[in-house]
Amino acid sequence: MNDMKSTLSKQQRKDDTRRKILLGSFLIAQMEHRPEDFGWVKQELEKFLDTHTKANIVAQNKVLLAEFLR
Repeated sequence: MNDMKSTLSKQQRKDDTRRKILLGSFLIAQMEHRPEDFGWVKQELEKFLDTHTKANIVAQNKVLLAEFLR
């Protein structure tokens, strides 16, 4: 029974990761092809990044996503 739960949990995590990758890829493509429609994403992304509790992580994430915050 525990093996089944573990397998299901692993698959759920894999599916969640795949969804995030697909949605992120879609958003990046849209931002590149239609930047005029996505100014709001930059503002919301910065707000989202600022919600992390550790300032060093916020800074690292902003460096990583700098091209999308310009």
